[in-house]
Amino acid sequence: MDTLVQIEEKLDSGNQPLTDTEALHLLEAGDLLTLGALAHNMRWRLHPEPEVSFVIDRNINYTDGCVTGFRFSSGPQGHPGRKATAW
Repeated sequence: MDTLVQIEEKLDSGNQPLTDTEALHLLEAGDLLTLGALAHNMRWRLHPEPEVSFVIDRNINYTDGCVTGFRFSSGPQGHPGRKATAW
């Protein structure tokens, strides 16, 4: 039997976690539509309510200290003669 079919049957049979080997096989051999369908089915089984929300985490640091020296940063490191911008 095909490994992808075995993994799909395992997921459909209940709330059994995938092994590392199975997850790697899905990543390497599974196509995007199959992965999306498996994830969608698992979501419906675990959270049957019809509303879904996503959290976008933008962890922006508004300090004026530059430790990397990127050209777009406001810090003085890596920029001779340039002063840090105060927010």
